[in-house]
Amino acid sequence: MAMADKVQVKVDGIDRLLTKLSMLESNISQDLEDAATKGAMVFEKGAKENVSGRGGLRVRTGHFRDSIMTKTAERTPTRVVVAVTANHPGARIHEFGGVIKAKNKPYLVFKTEDGEWHTVRSVTIPARPYLRPAFDTGKGTAKDLVASTLRASIRRVTALGRFI
Repeated sequence: MAMADKVQVKVDGIDRLLTKLSMLESNISQDLEDAATKGAMVFEKGAKENVSGRGGLRVRTGHFRDSIMTKTAERTPTRVVVAVTANHPGARIHEFGGVIKAKNKPYLVFKTEDGEWHTVRSVTIPARPYLRPAFDTGKGTAKDLVASTLRASIRRVTALGRFI
C-alpha cells in the first residue's frame, strides 16, 4: 500500500460559515453593547428600588430615583463600557456618606421634617448605599443575562445553535 503524497479534505459549507463569522465580527460591537446594557439594567432597577424606600434610603420626590440611568460610556469595535449613573446632587453623598460644610457663608441653614430650623457649620451624612447593594444582589442575574444575550447573538449569526 503506497502512502499518498497529499491528503485532501473537503468541508461543505465552510464559505457560508466564514461569511457568517465575518458578520459576527462586524456586528460584535453592537452585540456587546446590547448585552452589557441588558446586564446593567439589572443594576439600574435594583438601585431605583433601593432609593424608593425598599433599601433603606427614603426620598421625598422621584427626582433622585429618576436620575439613575444606564448609559454607554465607551464603545470601540472590541470594547464596550456601560455604566449605571445617578445624575443627582445628593447621589454621591448618599452612596458613600461624608460631611457637608458651609462654603459661602459661615453656617448651613435648613428646615427638618418636624418644621424646626437648624443653623450648623457642618452636617455628617451617613452612607446609605443604593448602587453597591444593587450590584451585589444583581451580579449573578446580570452575568447570566449578558452571557445568554451573547450566546443568542452568536447563534443568530452562525446558525450553529446546536454546537454553541
